[in-house]
Amino acid sequence: MQTDISTSLNLDATVGVVIQYAQKKDVIIDKDAAIFLSKQEDYKTVIDSAFKDKVPFLDLKKAEEILQKLSSSVEIVFEKKADISNLEVVVENRAKRREAKEYTSKMKIIKDTDITNNTTGQGKVTDFVEFVRDRYNILSGLIKKHNNFSPVQSSGIKYSAKGVEVDVIGMVYEKRDTKTGNLMVIFDDNNGFFTAIFDKNKPIYAQARKLLNDDVVGIKGVKLDEKLIYASEIIFPDMPVATPKKSDIDLDIVFTSDAHIGSNVFFEKEFNNFIDWLDKGEDSSKIKYCVIAGDGVDGIGVYPGQDEELAVKDIYKQYEILSNYIERIPEHIETFIIPGNHDAVRRADPQPAIPKEYLKKLYGLKNVHVLGSPSMVEIEGLKMLMYHGNSMNELQAKLGIHFEDPIPVMEAYLLRRDVCTIYGGKNPVSPDKGGVLQIKEEPDIFVTGHLHSNGYGTYKKTMLINPGAWQAQTSFQKQQGHIPTPGRVPVMNMKTGKILEKVFINEVANM
Repeated sequence: MQTDISTSLNLDATVGVVIQYAQKKDVIIDKDAAIFLSKQEDYKTVIDSAFKDKVPFLDLKKAEEILQKLSSSVEIVFEKKADISNLEVVVENRAKRREAKEYTSKMKIIKDTDITNNTTGQGKVTDFVEFVRDRYNILSGLIKKHNNFSPVQSSGIKYSAKGVEVDVIGMVYEKRDTKTGNLMVIFDDNNGFFTAIFDKNKPIYAQARKLLNDDVVGIKGVKLDEKLIYASEIIFPDMPVATPKKSDIDLDIVFTSDAHIGSNVFFEKEFNNFIDWLDKGEDSSKIKYCVIAGDGVDGIGVYPGQDEELAVKDIYKQYEILSNYIERIPEHIETFIIPGNHDAVRRADPQPAIPKEYLKKLYGLKNVHVLGSPSMVEIEGLKMLMYHGNSMNELQAKLGIHFEDPIPVMEAYLLRRDVCTIYGGKNPVSPDKGGVLQIKEEPDIFVTGHLHSNGYGTYKKTMLINPGAWQAQTSFQKQQGHIPTPGRVPVMNMKTGKILEKVFINEVANM
């Protein structure tokens, strides 16, 4: 049977190799699965796993499931508190140790992912209409790339016979419970409305329950009436299933966030030790890139009563202190800085870069790149998406995600390919053109901040990193029962994907 398939499909040599390997392992594989695996470096591992688990027939869905399972683990090495006692030693061997210093960085900033100097939204009704339309077109375009999905517009459903399968894309407009306990969701596709019924007795029901207003999704189902579908599958824009990409360069990226300089619970000594370690640490010689994912300062007037919790009450002074720290980072380390909700930029997403008036020293440094949130850069062949995470708390609340765990909410962003899925809620959004908030490019690395809790994981092909904070438990966090994880710094090797977590603070985060 397999021999007939391989000859009749007239597949290229790479796909043929996959099919031959499956034959060797007595695994029956279909065309779509073979084509998919031909694009993966570790196709043999997937087929071996199918053989080991006695999978009777390896189709595309099963191949994706196996690959995702094999790719979902992140190798993390946790260290005890960083040893900084010998930072001033071995200066004479510094040239030998500085592997990253001898390497010329290969990086580019992907401009259309950053709103800086390109803000267009003025808050007019027409701005929001165009913003919603652009967002829909971008996300629906991503959905259309999915295999075995050929959507029609809502106005075209009437041309299909009852009982026939149809594919449609729409934006969630309203959710209702029916008298029989099923879920009815009304969708808008910019061409009209249609309704999908989700059967309470089917697995899809639980997934449909988590749909949010304004989610853009594809629906597969059976036509019941002119604008009514009995849904069988929900297709999000999502990320493709693939093996996480690695670089050929054996160098490191260090991630940090939420220093909150100016706060009276800022870990000043420990943060200073971190900066010293970047320059003089024995195990920092391979660091070529540094990401600072927002809230470098605590800001002024961010929340009621903040003034009582500030050690530095001048915003310019806060940024001056931050700049002094950043200046000490070795010049061979390319450093990216994005804003957060405490920084001196607009509160609405997308946020432009912190203005030069606050970071005059840093704007003059060749190795420091002050960008907006979100923004994306490509370093050593890896695309890295940086977003502070202003919308995290609201999305966590809507989806029932625990507020101390950053990974599930980061996965939700990638599933929806959008970092601001909720509009008209607590997190303000500026109606700028260009779709900066939508994740149009597929990131290999996704880094956020905001939650003050370290977290690591992989989602499909993307490494997920949240580097915690440098601020002890605040009064607000104490009220919420939130215990932060300050002073834990992830260092990721670009060649292996392995994460080393350096610990600069061992004590409990409550000062």
